[in-house]
Amino acid sequence: MILSGGLAIPLTFLMEKTIWKIFAGTIGAFPVQLLWGLLFAFLGWLLFRGTNASAATSATPATTSPARRRWGIRVDRVKTLTFMLMGFSAGAGGILVTLLNNTFWPTTGDGYLLLILAAVFLGGTPTWGGIGTIWGAVIGAFILGFIETGIVAAGLTGFYTQFFYGVILILALISHRYVGLKKK
Repeated sequence: MILSGGLAIPLTFLMEKTIWKIFAGTIGAFPVQLLWGLLFAFLGWLLFRGTNASAATSATPATTSPARRRWGIRVDRVKTLTFMLMGFSAGAGGILVTLLNNTFWPTTGDGYLLLILAAVFLGGTPTWGGIGTIWGAVIGAFILGFIETGIVAAGLTGFYTQFFYGVILILALISHRYVGLKKK
């Protein structure tokens, strides 16, 4: 924000470069970003299905002593690796969005928080964590994408999409709370 003065930096010169074709181009009429998203989801699924990473991540609480005493989990290492993975994923997503828009806006990702939370919670991950799947979050994202398409097709403004994301988020949280109470 300080370096750009809050102004957009056009990146249209990248449209003919190989990096743009790889990360933001199309294969026929098919957008490459969808392939990258599915590839990241598949790699995440492999990581959390084929290794002990899933159990270690789910068993790592905010306090370190129970996980370390009961299961011998190196909590600091799990937290560090998880933050590294999330940082890499956020950086890759930022590159994809920036190349897709052909412009660098310092505040590009600000509006995605509600959408991402709604997709994750709609996909079946409760706020208390420990359960949930990568594919559930992907399905939640697709559902929200279809809802956004329907809102635009109905002729409503973009403000309604934020409203419906909020409603979906609240309903998902209420349903998780209700189902969570029944399980206990």
